[in-house]
Amino acid sequence: MAEDVVKTEISKIRKPSASLVTDVLLKSGCLEKEDINACVKKTLQKAEEVKEYTFDEFVDFSNSTFEMNWKVNNLLSEIQNVSGKVKAAAREHSELVKQLKEADAIAELLERLYKIHEALDAFPAEMNKEDYTKAANLVHDVDEWHRQRAQLTATLERIWARSVAWTTPAAASLDNRQGHLNTQLKLNTGKKVVQYIFRPLIVFPSSHFKLASALSLKPEISVKNQEIVLSFVKEGRKKVIDPGLLYLKFSEIFTVLGTFFDGTSIKDENLKSNDINVKSAALFAKLGEFVWPVLLENIINECLKRSVPTTSAQLERYQDVVKNTEEFEAKLVSLGFIPEGTTDLTSYVKDVGIHFGNKKCQDLLVVARDLMKDDIHNTVQVDSNTDKAVLANLGDATLPQLAALHHNNCMYIAHHLLTLGHQFRPRLPEPLNQGMASFVDLVPVIRQIGEKCFLDQLKIQQSNLLELVKNTQGFANVHEEAKNLQVEKTMKQILHLLTNLGKVWKGILPINIYCQSLGALFDDVIQYIAWEVLQLEDICTVVPHWTRYKELIGILKASLQEIGDRWTDGKGPLAQEFTAQEVRGLIRAIFQNTDRRAAILAKIKAV
Repeated sequence: MAEDVVKTEISKIRKPSASLVTDVLLKSGCLEKEDINACVKKTLQKAEEVKEYTFDEFVDFSNSTFEMNWKVNNLLSEIQNVSGKVKAAAREHSELVKQLKEADAIAELLERLYKIHEALDAFPAEMNKEDYTKAANLVHDVDEWHRQRAQLTATLERIWARSVAWTTPAAASLDNRQGHLNTQLKLNTGKKVVQYIFRPLIVFPSSHFKLASALSLKPEISVKNQEIVLSFVKEGRKKVIDPGLLYLKFSEIFTVLGTFFDGTSIKDENLKSNDINVKSAALFAKLGEFVWPVLLENIINECLKRSVPTTSAQLERYQDVVKNTEEFEAKLVSLGFIPEGTTDLTSYVKDVGIHFGNKKCQDLLVVARDLMKDDIHNTVQVDSNTDKAVLANLGDATLPQLAALHHNNCMYIAHHLLTLGHQFRPRLPEPLNQGMASFVDLVPVIRQIGEKCFLDQLKIQQSNLLELVKNTQGFANVHEEAKNLQVEKTMKQILHLLTNLGKVWKGILPINIYCQSLGALFDDVIQYIAWEVLQLEDICTVVPHWTRYKELIGILKASLQEIGDRWTDGKGPLAQEFTAQEVRGLIRAIFQNTDRRAAILAKIKAV
């Protein structure tokens, strides 16, 4: 019976099929056929040697068990060695099969691209041969690729829509703090992320909206089963968001996003944990490529620029912001959201000395600009319901604004002189308070002083404007570069002068006098220019490119058909002023790329 046991065990040793082992190793490319056959043959030969012992001999040689054990152990070691080689070959075979599948997929894709390229390349020839059936088949092949691409895009969009759900404010304006309280982002597995999640945390509150203090927002995160919900709640009143506090809020959000992208929700038995981490890290980094540039701009413009110190004491305490910024960027790098070595925020805050100086200069420039825009004199606007006004000493009646003020003051005084005697009669000394004292006789004199001052000012401005026009010495030869520049400069000077008068007189003169005054000055200029133009004998001679200019206006207003009619195979009026290349360029700039445009372009060729 012991012999049967030995035979059974040895038969188990012989079980591995030489052909199976050889096939596996041959497919993996690890061993040659002769090598595996020799190895197996040698192993089986040793097994046969063990089998030759009978049970009686086994008993007789029981004292030689040491030699027997030595042979069996050697046999088992060789069997284990062969088994290890078989397993290694099987693993490599599996990897080769995987690579083969990938190669097949790439080959199939390249074959499709080649067919599409062939179809696009052959299409014009088939159209020229008027073989429309083949041309249609070629278009069908290309459209099939577009259909499959559209199908893939639609499928990915549906998957994304199931994975990311947005609840966004219904208000039309994104600068409404209350509206952002309705924002939610649900993640079940870059522009909206910045617009609806990060930017509201920066700008509410903010001095940008001219609020003394306002309720700020902070993120609230809840986890329900496999769903992550991110929303906003109100927090305390603050004037301007602090960079350190902002970084804390952002870090909370990035931690949630990083957790979501860590691969825990990926269900793929073929992927190992390392593969999942690599793929999820790459996906989170790809999100950073889209989100970070826009978010960086918002942080700098809406937060860091507003946090730049305005005093030396604040500048000394700004090192806390530098430290917080460095820690925030380091955290984003550790999460894999931004690449290693990214220091855009840190570089900005470390240059705080430069930003501090620029901000002080900017504040000084604002003050200087306000001073320059300030009125020369303090004025009080009065109307028929006003009975009092402070009259200033005008000094020199030659500046346009002072002349207008003097005119108004005189009209105002003349108006009050009509009732001044009656109004102040109780305060007049004897015997004036007994009679009917009046200042009506001074009304015409005061009015005349004001009117004369302003009319003199109008004459001065009229003389200035006409002098500018006369300096052009007529409008002949304006096609010449020097003359053209002179006329253009004159027109700009006239426009500047009239615009400046409009600014200094608006709000001072009564509206009817304001309009009449500017209108009269402008009319004088127009009348003189018209007179100069009437002196010209031939406008087309003076302006040789006048016809070309009119044709250009016609092209801008015309349809494709009208342009083709005016070209008329290079013999029409359009061809007399423009080259074929110029007309083709204008058509491409004005009209969209359509078959009609292509047909017109084909007709308009170089003559």
